[in-house]
Formats: sequence, C-alpha cells, structure tokens
Amino acid sequence: MFYNDFKNKALNEHKKAEDAYERIFKYFIRHCKALYKWRVKACSTIDLILILINSIANKPKDFEIE
Repeated sequence: MFYNDFKNKALNEHKKAEDAYERIFKYFIRHCKALYKWRVKACSTIDLILILINSIANKPKDFEIE
C-alpha cells in the first residue's frame, strides 16, 4: 500500500516530465524548420543581389560569401 503510493506518484511525475519534453521538442522542431526556411530565403536573396550587382557592373565582382 505504502509502496504503491510512491510508485504512482513517481509514474505521474514521469508522465508530466515526458509530456513537457514532448511539448518542448515539438516547439523546438517547429522553430528549427522556420529558421531553416528563413536561411534558405536569405541565401536565395543574396544570390539574386549578386546577379543584380554583376549585371550592373562592367566586370563581374567576387564576394566572399559565408
């Protein structure tokens, strides 16, 4: 009887921790995907800007991109 109370309490705490972990993990994954989309969009924008600069310049310019 006494053992079951501690066991049930420990299982409830474990379930709460697991739920919190799942919630935070899903939040993290969602924001990582959004960040990746922004990064891809930024790289695309940089490529378009380089094309524009090289089309305006008399000779192609090289820029360090990192």
